[in-house]
Amino acid sequence: MFSKPTLSQLEQMSIDGIEYYQYLSDKFGADIKFFDEVISKFYSAISTDKSLFFEYCNANSIDNGSELGDYLYEMFNNLCRYNHGGVFELFKSKQAEWGAPRVSLRPEDAPNNSDIEMLADEITIYRGMSKDEYDNKSFTQHWTTDMNEAIKFATTIYSDLPMGVVVKAKINKKDVIYYDNNDSEKEVIPNLKKIREIELIDFNK
Repeated sequence: MFSKPTLSQLEQMSIDGIEYYQYLSDKFGADIKFFDEVISKFYSAISTDKSLFFEYCNANSIDNGSELGDYLYEMFNNLCRYNHGGVFELFKSKQAEWGAPRVSLRPEDAPNNSDIEMLADEITIYRGMSKDEYDNKSFTQHWTTDMNEAIKFATTIYSDLPMGVVVKAKINKKDVIYYDNNDSEKEVIPNLKKIREIELIDFNK
């Protein structure tokens, strides 16, 4: 398991440290120790000079072009994002394809300039996702009011994998954590405990 300081730091970043540890342990085995070290080393002393991270990798014989190196680098970038803009910037900017952990956005993490009041009292939201995410019902908080955006996500992000799927659901305005009407993707960030009438849709019709 991660050290107690690392678990505490991940909690402050709204990351489930136990879930993240299990994911990395399954993938990298004993090399998970490097993630513990990177989080501890760079959590509160982030420099925009990324040479510090690469020096760490070189000192530990970690190939920057390897999968381990890529995942560690994404964790370093996540620490930079968190230190620059808090949980909200981390939530919006993390790159899931490089093993970024799930970030759970809470109402207190969202900025005040939300356009939630522009939404109808009840809205339909959509999410493009992998088949595994749908089967496990382990939805993340990235949803949209635009079905075409969800379709685009499902068919492009998973273009080299089994085809993604699109799900629609209902949610009340009062249960939306953040919405930016000027966002080109029309992203809605919901309280996942409040979404209902979840339904798989056939977008190939």
